[in-house]
Amino acid sequence: MRFVFFAVISSAFFYEVSTNTNDVVPKEMELIFVHTIWRHGDRSPDGHLNNDPVDPMRWIKGGGGYGQLTPEGMEQQFILGKKLRDLYVETGFLHNFYDSQQIYIRSTDVNRTINSAISNMLGMFSSSSSRPGVDYPDIEGWPRGFMPVPIHSSGPANQDCVANAFCSCKRRNALLEIAHEGEQFQNYIHSEPYIRITSQVSELFNNTFTWDNLWKVHDAVMIQLIHFPEAVHNQSWFSENFFEELEELERPSKAFVSGLYDPPIVKGINVRREILKTRGGSLINDISGRMRTKSTCARNPLKCDSYHENLKYFAYSTHDHTVYALLAILGLESIVDGPEKYGEWPDYASDILVELFHNSTDRSPYFRILYQKNINHTFEVITPQIKKCEHRQFCSLNVFEHYAKEFRPDRPIQEFCQTPPGEDNRIATWINNNLLRRTEPSSASYNFEINLISLILLLIIT
Repeated sequence: MRFVFFAVISSAFFYEVSTNTNDVVPKEMELIFVHTIWRHGDRSPDGHLNNDPVDPMRWIKGGGGYGQLTPEGMEQQFILGKKLRDLYVETGFLHNFYDSQQIYIRSTDVNRTINSAISNMLGMFSSSSSRPGVDYPDIEGWPRGFMPVPIHSSGPANQDCVANAFCSCKRRNALLEIAHEGEQFQNYIHSEPYIRITSQVSELFNNTFTWDNLWKVHDAVMIQLIHFPEAVHNQSWFSENFFEELEELERPSKAFVSGLYDPPIVKGINVRREILKTRGGSLINDISGRMRTKSTCARNPLKCDSYHENLKYFAYSTHDHTVYALLAILGLESIVDGPEKYGEWPDYASDILVELFHNSTDRSPYFRILYQKNINHTFEVITPQIKKCEHRQFCSLNVFEHYAKEFRPDRPIQEFCQTPPGEDNRIATWINNNLLRRTEPSSASYNFEINLISLILLLIIT
């Protein structure tokens, strides 16, 4: 079941922003499609802690309650929308007004991501020449310039494995159990800081906190420091050192739950790859499939359907762990906060742009990826940091498709999440280590081996 919400576009707001990618696009490169994957803006905490220093009744922003987008978060997304307008509207890539044939906005079915999409669209088209009687009703009482924009959702967030990296998945839980038998995780949970800090916060907040729910304490304290700093600073247990230690301990747990284990193979299974298949595999394949279709349209317009011919911009309004999962699949997770803070998840209103280009010289598709850490940073081109792109700003779409294939769920995602890990994963790990890594994704031998291996696996599994 699909749900549709509506953003409201107005010409009544103006904001100064600057966007500079510091890179010139060669004249033979034509931009033909853009995917954008952003994290929602600032929000209230996800829930209440025992002995919480902030009374639940004080969380009144953004409609009130936990997990809601705050006015600060709305502003962050509004600014991000203005930056995206500078990149794609002011340059003429998109129309100066909302065009339903050009733009599709998808959100998880969560208030803060839906409201982030609404705020983002408000920023993206806030200075557009919206037309009364065409884009909105020309009647008394209707806010001048306001135009509703559909925000689509694909059902409950816990079932949306494309836009929500934390969708329900039994297979992932089983893989995490296997991964936790590895030396890296065992060293973590038996370390002195882990034992000391989890014991301390468990006592402070009268609950049991371990690696998988420690984030709730850090999340609550971090957000309380933003909105009610005096309430936190007045607590006898709080100090800057306490918060820094909590943050440092929580960071590896974020990497673990995302599937980032080193070494990646535990008990003969590549737990990193298999967990990431359930975290971001559906998303990268959703993007990859749409880019291939669009690139085919560019090469042969006569074979292109009207929907894909006109569609130029697809946005995902989502969460930190989803943005992080896509970065991790591409081997870019360290760009979030540097290697020294490995495991840190993206900030509010962080954004990935995946641009698709058609090269008029060789008539081939290329992609470029940009990343914004938060609204205080500009977009930076990060494609050269992708290993298989070999330091190039524009990279062959074949490379993106290679990552999509490597992390594609072996079955439809809902079925895949119900399938326990087993011998098929051990076979796939052996094949990957002994065969696939010997050849480049663009080579003929690679394609032959892929087809042969797929047939062997099909015979084994069935």
